Amino acid sequence: MPTANGPIRILVSDKLSPSGVEWLSAQDSVEVVYTPGLSSEELKEAVRDVDGLIIRSASKVTRDVLESTTRLKVVGRAGIGVDNVDISAASERGVLVMNEPAGNNITTAEHAISLLLSLTRHIPHACASMKAGKWEKSKFMGTEITGSTFGIIGLGNIGKFVAERALGLQMRVIAHDPFVSADVASELGVELREFDDLLAEADFLTIHTPLLPQTRNMLDDEAFSKMKDGVLLVNAARGGIVDEDALLKALDAGKVAGAAVDVFAQEPTPADHPVVAHPRVIATPHLGASTRQAQERVALTMCAQMVNFLKTGTIQNAVNLPRVNSEAQATLQNYTILAERMGKLLGSLADQSGEIKIELRGKAFQHGEGFVTNALLCGLVGQNTDLSVNLINAAATAMEMGWSTDTHVGPAGEHFASEVNAVVHIDGSTYTATGAVFGDEPRLVELNGARVEARLEGPIFVMLNSDQPGVIGAVGTTLAEAKINVNGVHLAIGPGEKAISIWSVNDLLTGTLDALTALDHVEEVRFVDLG
Repeated sequence: MPTANGPIRILVSDKLSPSGVEWLSAQDSVEVVYTPGLSSEELKEAVRDVDGLIIRSASKVTRDVLESTTRLKVVGRAGIGVDNVDISAASERGVLVMNEPAGNNITTAEHAISLLLSLTRHIPHACASMKAGKWEKSKFMGTEITGSTFGIIGLGNIGKFVAERALGLQMRVIAHDPFVSADVASELGVELREFDDLLAEADFLTIHTPLLPQTRNMLDDEAFSKMKDGVLLVNAARGGIVDEDALLKALDAGKVAGAAVDVFAQEPTPADHPVVAHPRVIATPHLGASTRQAQERVALTMCAQMVNFLKTGTIQNAVNLPRVNSEAQATLQNYTILAERMGKLLGSLADQSGEIKIELRGKAFQHGEGFVTNALLCGLVGQNTDLSVNLINAAATAMEMGWSTDTHVGPAGEHFASEVNAVVHIDGSTYTATGAVFGDEPRLVELNGARVEARLEGPIFVMLNSDQPGVIGAVGTTLAEAKINVNGVHLAIGPGEKAISIWSVNDLLTGTLDALTALDHVEEVRFVDLG
C-alpha cells in the first residue's frame, strides 16, 4: 500500500540484474530509485526519503547511514552475505535486514569446484604461459583428485552442494560443521570430523561458512600448522575467514602447495595485494555468485521479498529476526497478532517496567518462538513509549526500558492446543493474561486469574470493580450519555470476588474514562486500542 508520503520508494544502490529493476518498476504504488555506485555521503542523503534499500556487496550500510533516516524500514541484500550492513544499528532502529540465502548456492558451489580443478591442473598459469608463446608442459604437472580426501569447512546450503559435486568426482568427502548431525552428513555420503582432525586429514580444503566473530581468521598460523604438507586450499566463502598473512607464510613454507581465492579481507583488492601476486595462487574477483542465472534469481527474489514486506508486512529471510520457514510463519501469523495485542493489553495495565514471563504452550511454537515473544514485547513496551517499536527492535527496547524477559516453550495446556500465557510482575503487583486463536481470530481467554472469552481487536477498556449490583448499568448509562457505542461486553469474576469486565467500544475520550473511574464500586479502568 502507498505510504503516507506517497508511493513506496525503494532505492537500489548497487548494480542489480535488469530483470529485477524492471520487475520492481512495474509494481503498483512503487517508485524505484536506481543509483548504483553511491559514495558513503551520497548514500546517507539518498536513504533519507526511501522505505526500502536494496544492495549487493558494494554499498556499506553503516550506523551513520542508518541514523541519517527515520523513514527506512528495510534493507535487502541481493545475496547471502550481510557483513556490509551494521546489523546492531539496524535492529536498534527497527530496520529489518533481509537477504536471499539460496539464490547463489549452486553457482557458488560450482565456482568452488571450478577453482579446485583449476588449481589441481594449473589451468590459469598454463594458459598464461601458452599466450606468452611458451610450451612448458613439464612445468605444469597436475594432481589427480579421484580417491583423494576433500575437506569441507561448513556443511550448510552451499557446502552440501559442493559435497554432492565432489562425491560425483569420486572424491572421499569429510566435513566439519558443529550444527550438522552425523545422520544428516551420512545421508549426503559425508563423514563428519572435528576441526583439527579435518585439517590433518584433508588433501584439499574448501571453506563454506559465513563471516562471523567466531569464524574470522579461522584459518590462522595454528590451523595451517595442523594441515598436511602440500594441501591445496579453496576459499570462495567470505574474505576474513582466512588470515591472509598466515596463508602467505604457509605458501612460502610449502605447507600449502597452492590456493584458489575468490574473496578477500579488503575488496576491491589493492593492485599489489601479496596474495593475488603469489605465484601459487589463483585469484578471482569475488565471482562466486557471478552467473547470469544467479544474478537474475537473487534480484527477482529480493525485489519480491521487499515489496511483499512493504505492502503486506510479510517477512522472509530476515537476518535480525528469528528465522522461521514459510510454513511455520503461516502457522505463527495469527499467534503473532494475538501476542502483540496481548502485549498492548498488559502494557495498558502495567504502565511501568518490571518482569515478564512468557509461556508458549503447544505445537504451534515448536519453531519461531522468538517471533511471538518479540510481538508480545512490541505491544507491551509500545504502550508506554513514544519510540517507534516493532518486531525488530522490541526486545532491545524492552531491555533499555528495564524489562526483564523470560520465555519458555512447553506442551499444550489443558484447554487449547496452543496458547500464549504472560505474567507481568511490577512492584508487588501481578498481571496475567492467556490468549488462544479461535479459527483465525485472536481471543483473550484469561485475565488476572478470571476466565473470559473476549475478542482482541479494536478499542476496548478493562474495568475492575467490586461485585455489586448496578455497576454494569451505571457504566452503560455513562457510555450512552457520551454517545459511545458498545460492541460487546465480557464479564468474569476474578480472585477475591472482584468483577472484571472487558468492553469493546468505538472510542473512549479522556473525560469519559474519568467519569467511569468515578462511579461507585469501580476501582480501575484502563483503555487501549488494539488495532
